[in-house]
Amino acid sequence: MFLGVSAYAQEEDVTHLIKNAGFDSGLTFTDEGKPVNETTATGATSERSRFVKSTDGSIYAVPTDGKGNNIVGDLSWYGFLGNIEGWEVPAEYATETPEWKYFGALPYSLKTDYLGVGDGKPAGAINAPESKPGGNDTDDNTGFLYLRAGWGGACAYKQVVNLPCAQYRLEYWTINTNAKSTAEATNLSEVVCRKDVFKDTEGLSSTTWTKHEIEFTPVDEFSIQFGYKSAGSNSNSNPWLIIDGIKLYKIGEATEEEIIASDLSSLEAEMYELMESAGEYGGLTEEINDAIVEIDDCIGSGDLATMKEGYEKYNALKEQIAAVVESLPATIAFYNKAEAALALGYPGASALQEILAKWDNIINSGYSAAIAAYAEELNQAYRDYMFSQEASEASPADYTFLIANPLFVTAGNEPTIEGSTFTYPNQDTYELGKAPADATSEGWYKAGTNTGGDQRLNYAQYRICWNAWASNADGKTLAVATDLENLPNGYYKVAGDLITQTGFVTDQHVFGTSALQSANSAPLTDALWSDDGYGTWTTLTTEKVLVHDGKLTIGASGTMANANQSGWFCATNFKLYFVGKATDQEIADALAAKVAHAQKLAAAMHFAADKAQVLDSISAYTASGDVAVLNGGIALAETSEAKYEEVNAEGKTIPTVAQGLADNIYGEATEFVKYAYGAVQDYFTSDEATYTAVDAILAQLKAYVNNYAPVYNSAYETYTTLTSATAKAALEATFANHKALLTAKLETEATVASAVSELTAAVATAQAQEKYENNPNASDYTAFIINAQSASTDGWTVVKGDGDGPVKKGQYFTGDDSRTYFDTWNGTAGKNNFYMEQVIEGLPNGTYTLGANVRTSGLGACLFGAVGPEAADTTWMEIPLQTYTYQDPASGDYVTENALDKWGQIWEDAKKQLETDTQNAYLASITNANATNGYGWMHLDVPNIEVVDHTLTIGLTSDSTKTGKPTTVTWYSATDFTLTLTKLGNNEGWNGPITGITEIKNEALKADAIYNINGQRVANTGSKGLYIVVRNGKAVKVATK
Repeated sequence: MFLGVSAYAQEEDVTHLIKNAGFDSGLTFTDEGKPVNETTATGATSERSRFVKSTDGSIYAVPTDGKGNNIVGDLSWYGFLGNIEGWEVPAEYATETPEWKYFGALPYSLKTDYLGVGDGKPAGAINAPESKPGGNDTDDNTGFLYLRAGWGGACAYKQVVNLPCAQYRLEYWTINTNAKSTAEATNLSEVVCRKDVFKDTEGLSSTTWTKHEIEFTPVDEFSIQFGYKSAGSNSNSNPWLIIDGIKLYKIGEATEEEIIASDLSSLEAEMYELMESAGEYGGLTEEINDAIVEIDDCIGSGDLATMKEGYEKYNALKEQIAAVVESLPATIAFYNKAEAALALGYPGASALQEILAKWDNIINSGYSAAIAAYAEELNQAYRDYMFSQEASEASPADYTFLIANPLFVTAGNEPTIEGSTFTYPNQDTYELGKAPADATSEGWYKAGTNTGGDQRLNYAQYRICWNAWASNADGKTLAVATDLENLPNGYYKVAGDLITQTGFVTDQHVFGTSALQSANSAPLTDALWSDDGYGTWTTLTTEKVLVHDGKLTIGASGTMANANQSGWFCATNFKLYFVGKATDQEIADALAAKVAHAQKLAAAMHFAADKAQVLDSISAYTASGDVAVLNGGIALAETSEAKYEEVNAEGKTIPTVAQGLADNIYGEATEFVKYAYGAVQDYFTSDEATYTAVDAILAQLKAYVNNYAPVYNSAYETYTTLTSATAKAALEATFANHKALLTAKLETEATVASAVSELTAAVATAQAQEKYENNPNASDYTAFIINAQSASTDGWTVVKGDGDGPVKKGQYFTGDDSRTYFDTWNGTAGKNNFYMEQVIEGLPNGTYTLGANVRTSGLGACLFGAVGPEAADTTWMEIPLQTYTYQDPASGDYVTENALDKWGQIWEDAKKQLETDTQNAYLASITNANATNGYGWMHLDVPNIEVVDHTLTIGLTSDSTKTGKPTTVTWYSATDFTLTLTKLGNNEGWNGPITGITEIKNEALKADAIYNINGQRVANTGSKGLYIVVRNGKAVKVATK
């Protein structure tokens, strides 16, 4: 809590003054983890995402790397930023590309694991809390605020609340639902009322609902903000903060006069505290004392206008004095630095000496305004003095003073440098491998293409430095940089000290980049790191670089290689040298060279839309003289052409597919591959071609080549083996449908995936039809179950809920450690609500028995077979909790225990049979499994399942809301599913899994029915493909594209 709460005789609930206080309207997602409102692409992309915006302004990061799916197969999210009704995102946290940031209003009705986040199949998930906060468990409380981020991401939601002057209490509840969060995130939640700022100190740590209360007295408004800044690690180690239950109560009356008088009294107390800090500075203490007297006069006047005017005046003065007091150590350090610089003997020494002579009088007798003005005057005098150096290429001027923190150390703690030895004032407190408190990187930033890894301040090889380390990111760069401004125009060189370890030298170097030119030092050649800490740093210096607009970016960089940490480095002691001024002609020549370079790049470009944009930038520069525009064009040209060269390099998709077509390796699928390849080439040579679209288009080509072509070839091979005319006709129809669909235009990955699924299903149906025609009286329909032996979850729909898994291995009843089975676990008994099912179509009507080998840790887990949506349509069979009785060898007593993950009926039966069939290796493997204890398996049947519409859904679950049975399980397992027809039913007019439309008698046609090309009834024509729609007894083909 922020503050303790006072008791009042009467309170008035005024929560209505806060807009959308409960986050119940303007939700970011539906209960199925989908955006509430329609979205459209913003055009923004990253290496792994594209960004879409909904009609309400919410922004979502959609995966483009194919790695993220939720529990039901929909795309997960790589970030989102909800636009919540009544709340706004402060400008400093607003973004159009919220990657690895998950902020928004979510519903309590959110289905378990439906809101997938991050990569993985399935990915991680955001779920609603198990309960609502105390006193807020009502039906109208439908939403909550969710805050989650990683890798330093931050966000906040803020609202300014207008209200009458009075005393108030604000309440709200928080919970961190990530019990495993270890990262030290920064809480941005706060309430601001007048001069008071109430910070939340507990909200990120409490893993149970925690109530926060604040009392405050506003004049006419206050602001409330909820948010946090994550630590530099993934979101799984940061808090998952949920906020709800906001209430506002009026708890007492107040007048504006009382509030302002109270504020003046507080201000007076703050002035007394400030006087203690400024005690040794006579001018400041005199100024503060005068202000205290005048504050007393304001309070004594009792006049509201006088008090308000006085508060504004003296609060501003207090802030000014406080700022001067806070800056005094830095000002003193700067004075000492300027005084020491006089020894350098530069031409402007007398002017600097004149300013330094004012020091004693100003610092001891001056008021705050005078001291602040003197600090600025001293700074300018020092700059003028340093700029008075005479510079030449042979003897450049040292302008290092223009670099912020070139040694990565705070002012006043700079080292004494003797040769290559750095000695710091507080060095005896430093620890190798850790950044000391004296270290600072203010003004510097990570500038490489790889910003991950261990990039930070460090104390290494006995120097405070920047540590740039990462691994396994070949081709990416590690870099640290700072931007310099207001430089005198002319030529500069940059120097810096670098070091790395043996075996990791690549091209580590120092650089300087201006709007006109770039210059690098020679690369680091020796790795002189020493394990004892006394390594030798190498000073690298760039060639000269021309600055014409006062701006220069300097730093150090290294390229990663060798699938390890090659390219990493530590850097410090940066220097800036001024070589001399540039003539107007030299600047003009450099600008002309820049234009010529841009024109040369544009002439060689392949992507027309990018090329046009580069040519436009050249024209825009010619008209405006803005070099930044020209540089933007050059950067685009280089990036665009680099992408072209990358995708056409040996071993990449385009040349590989081209060679494959030339070698005719794609078989019957050649037509599809050839079309897709041609479509990509057509795009590359089109006027619309841009490098930003290349990855997405290549992903489409890969979908054709890698995903669809193998499945098509396999399907065609199956087609050649079929003898059933009906089965062959169905596959032919699917082939024709896909040819029409996939060669009309280059289809999306999702459409190709749908085609793969459709073709796979068509093959399975055709094979089933073949089997049915060859043996219509067969009883074993196990082959109709996809992954009956649990090799994967393909064919199954899995909703993990609070369970895990489901594909595991290591405890199969034969002792085969590589044999997989379905298994789910949750350590809390009764909490595992796992569910999985598979829909089997094309079965003859009749009575079936579903079988499986199973085991369980408790009661409540069931196998089931369902033939319709009603409860009566499902046959449940609970997995029994087995027992095993044995004689205790010590006592001789018979003991009965639950057979959980040992013993079991399969083991008992095998053990008994092995007594008479002693050479049976299979029985022996079962008996000997788990050190002759077995693994707890039994065979379970679900008999008498009546299939009446050729479709059966089978599955496994412990979700008591579905089974109607209480559950005590923590885990259970199943595999080796079987399906047996025990009695044939009514199959009149049905001639196998493929009952084509042409085979259905007219009188049996259903009005307004829709069938796929394989003759299976479907709900609609929503997916792309060929359908047969029956209206008024007539069948019509319809293509959906």
